[in-house]
Amino acid sequence: MVYTASRSLKRQVEVYFVLKRLSDALCKGVFAVLAMTLVSFGHYMTLNVLWTNVALLCTEACTTILLSFTDSTYFQKMSCAEIAKAQRSERWLVFGKITLLEGSLVSTSSYVGATSLVKLFSVASLVPLDLYLYRALPHLGGGADYHVQRGIRRLHESLALVCICILVHAVLMVTLIFFPLVYSTARSLLGLVDWDLGVPCFERVDHSQRESEMGLAWYAHLHRHWYLSPKEAHEDVKCCGLPGYWFHSMKDLLITARQFLPAGVEDCKRCSGSKGKPSMGVAGSRRMALEALWDLSQPTKPCTCPLFYEEEGMATHMQDIPQVSRCTYDVDASRDFLVYGGYPAMLCIVSSCAAQPYELQLAASICGGFASSLPVLLWQPLWKKDMNVHVVQLFDDKDFTLCTVELLESFVHLLEIQMQMQTPDLSLMEALTFAISSFANVVSDMHAHYHALLQSKEFGSDPPTFRFESLDPPSNKTCNTFNNAFTTFCPFGWPLGDEIPDFTKAKAWMEGVQTAVSLQETVQLLLKLATWTDMSVQSQVVSHAIRALSAIWSCKMIYWHRFDKRMPRDFPDPLALISNLSNAEEAKAAMKALIFLCTNRSQSTTSILSPFSKLHLAKILISQEVRDIDGELATILLQCLCYWRRAMGPRELDWFASEVVETIHDLFISSCDAATVAKLIRDSPGGVSCLMLMLSSQVSRLNAARLAENGNTATFRPTHLQFKAPKNPKEDSETHYCFCNAAATALLYELLCFDGPTTTLPALEDSPDLFVHLLKDLSWVVLHLLNLRPVEDEDAKNAIVVGGGYKYGFGYSDPLEGRLAHRPPGNWMYTLCSRARRGLSYLKSNFALKSTLLFLESFDNPAWRPPFGLWESISSLIEDAGKDRMEHFERSVNAMLAARQAIRIMYELVNTYPQLQEDKYVHWYFHTLVKCVIGPFPSLQKRLRLWELEVRCEFEMKDLAARILACTIRRANDLAGDNLSMSLVDPPRSFTCQALRSLKDWANRLAMAKVQNEGDIIDLDLEGNSIWILDKTRNNANDCLLKEVESLALPCSVQST
Repeated sequence: MVYTASRSLKRQVEVYFVLKRLSDALCKGVFAVLAMTLVSFGHYMTLNVLWTNVALLCTEACTTILLSFTDSTYFQKMSCAEIAKAQRSERWLVFGKITLLEGSLVSTSSYVGATSLVKLFSVASLVPLDLYLYRALPHLGGGADYHVQRGIRRLHESLALVCICILVHAVLMVTLIFFPLVYSTARSLLGLVDWDLGVPCFERVDHSQRESEMGLAWYAHLHRHWYLSPKEAHEDVKCCGLPGYWFHSMKDLLITARQFLPAGVEDCKRCSGSKGKPSMGVAGSRRMALEALWDLSQPTKPCTCPLFYEEEGMATHMQDIPQVSRCTYDVDASRDFLVYGGYPAMLCIVSSCAAQPYELQLAASICGGFASSLPVLLWQPLWKKDMNVHVVQLFDDKDFTLCTVELLESFVHLLEIQMQMQTPDLSLMEALTFAISSFANVVSDMHAHYHALLQSKEFGSDPPTFRFESLDPPSNKTCNTFNNAFTTFCPFGWPLGDEIPDFTKAKAWMEGVQTAVSLQETVQLLLKLATWTDMSVQSQVVSHAIRALSAIWSCKMIYWHRFDKRMPRDFPDPLALISNLSNAEEAKAAMKALIFLCTNRSQSTTSILSPFSKLHLAKILISQEVRDIDGELATILLQCLCYWRRAMGPRELDWFASEVVETIHDLFISSCDAATVAKLIRDSPGGVSCLMLMLSSQVSRLNAARLAENGNTATFRPTHLQFKAPKNPKEDSETHYCFCNAAATALLYELLCFDGPTTTLPALEDSPDLFVHLLKDLSWVVLHLLNLRPVEDEDAKNAIVVGGGYKYGFGYSDPLEGRLAHRPPGNWMYTLCSRARRGLSYLKSNFALKSTLLFLESFDNPAWRPPFGLWESISSLIEDAGKDRMEHFERSVNAMLAARQAIRIMYELVNTYPQLQEDKYVHWYFHTLVKCVIGPFPSLQKRLRLWELEVRCEFEMKDLAARILACTIRRANDLAGDNLSMSLVDPPRSFTCQALRSLKDWANRLAMAKVQNEGDIIDLDLEGNSIWILDKTRNNANDCLLKEVESLALPCSVQST
């Protein structure tokens, strides 16, 4: 992220500001001279000269008014600090926006575009009028009375001056419009570009846009009050309020923060005299520096995504969600703080006896905020040429390890002092616990990455060093699955493309901090805070203490998706074990007591513990295998799902709900009392009814909230439109598109396998509509995977030997836009046209990107910087826009796993309830299963390296679908033949008729292929390139289905469809 304008950018803005001042002065001068000339010498003018002067006067007035109106409308009387914090918000798009690459990029040229249009209009009007006036001057000087009347001579001189000033003013306005482009081009020719071309193009584009917006904030500050000193600007909150880091570098702020801080008692005595006592000005400067650092360390909203829930008390817990945590803090500021010795500076403040409680609170908050981004900082590329020190090298420094350990010990010591007081400083306690929990989360994250790479069978003890772009790495496990390997600009963003950090260099630091946070004294202190149910204690103190304990004792989630991983079996071990404590039983008893308080729903506990804290508690006990209270653990996790139903809407809460469901899944499959857990899930509003709610494509927020309060929800289903693309949540505030179906279907399948559908679900005779809705939802989940738009990949074959369709994939920002008809294979004309369309589309995208980002955004933009060169290839930016982003990675993996679980559930239901083969039910899932058997299945993105998981899912889905169809095809054929007239009109029945015909054609083609290959059944692999032989299990399922299809006599109407 960009937390302030750089020195070179400020210099560019200041040059623009000087030129703008000259232009404004000339504009006012021309306006004054024109007005004076019209008033004083208007009666000497000819009619043409008079109206030319009036037109010039009106043009200058309109230009001034329009520019002032643009400034006032755009900034809306905001202070400079508010302008700076409003970057990447909708406020920057008040005059409209230009979306590129199907919404992957948004142009921020709205304000500068408006001002440049006004100036171009002014220049286009002033220059012709000025030339006309200049050509009229000889007529004034050629008259007989020119040397006699003094007024005519003064008029001639005034108009000559006006012509010169207008021309200079027009030249200045043209210079202002093209100044950023010329200035940046000159910097490029002189080799002053900051960028390293090895950085991903998306990263450079986003960074340059953010830097441009910060430069606009600096321009607004200069335009309003350039004369203010840094201290005056900081104190004038109403008009300016810019923090100290806008005027001083990080290095200067840290030097100021360390000024006049005696370390010991003797130093304090020496400073007690007037000679050594720091002045009020120095103390004020130190406080200003600390407040500026504190402001930099606070969480920020990185982009305009519909994220970051604004409910009070919840925003601070967003760092507990992996996808959001890497984007919560500014990594640029964190890196500068680390490189310039920020942690030793904070240690000086914390260790000094002269530091006030407020300064201690600021220092602890600063350390906690900057430390929260340390795990992400390790993955950041060196995107600037002057960055010659990688962060990993700093972790290898022994002094930094000692400094961090001393900081943690100081925080623990100060926290102990506060807890011994009768009236502790709660703000200071919150800052101290936040700092401890941040460092605990840092070492937990690094420990998990280190051991995940170390335990990899392919890599052995050496972490991988290949880059993302490598197409043939030694293993499928790459850092594409790690959450921290993606950009910090947007939770839905792109991979950074850098190498995996060498965590072995930070091993000494990890061991030192791990020892410090897992000391028995530290753990006991955190336990005491976590179980402190006094109402006078702020909830944040308890939450931070629980977060710290969770970082120490629970398995760390380091991936952006579970990928079928179960905790704790498939996760790295926690930092420490409770069993290693001397008072292990007391610690377990304290944790259990806190769980019991949550299940008892006491008012004090409800006000203190957030849903995130409850999730942390459950993860601690599951990771530590404390399993004698599984029922209570299930209860608090179900409470979290009830909260999700009430607060439905923000995307990060869907991530939270998915993790809760996955944790319930971990609890259930490893529980010694699975029957009790299953009963709780069935009976709770956050249980089975909630899981079925997550299957819906569209969920009504009102119905979800009502379900959360309804005790008997087993037979209630929310209303939704089936088999249609869900609406944008912004378009309908009452509808929410749920992203939790992968986790929900997995847990629902486990419940059905454990208790059976007859126990988990109500009786079919009592709730037939529930089963209809359930089958429709499951069918939609599978169709979500199958009915996606094709990706035109030149490496993928267009023709499919078996299935007669085209390769499907995930390559668009909205993969639910619709379905495309299959084309006949082997059509060379279609292949040629497809390649031509791809080439034209590439040229169009290339032209739109460069014309917008290199020209439109540069016009009259005082802080514009080119994200790439004019002749630089941006093919990666165009090709990766729709597919190489975490948003599409996540959607594709979710769709694949959810579809597999949905077919598993269908298999269980059809085997348990023979009634589901009746006319009311079979039409809702039969055509879906036929599509699943025929294929083809979409491929995951190549760079995910999930080929093993992909092949396993495809094989299982086709196998189970074939088994279900073998049991139901005869019944579906009979139903289609019994109601021929309705089958052609009613949509579900018409789907069944089409599916029967497609299945018959597929069986014929497969039989021909079987004969040609000497009895083996063939199929294509997931890449569509090679042929592999199916095993005996798949052969058995396909043989049964083929026998049923071959002996099937289709109705005449179906044959002609």
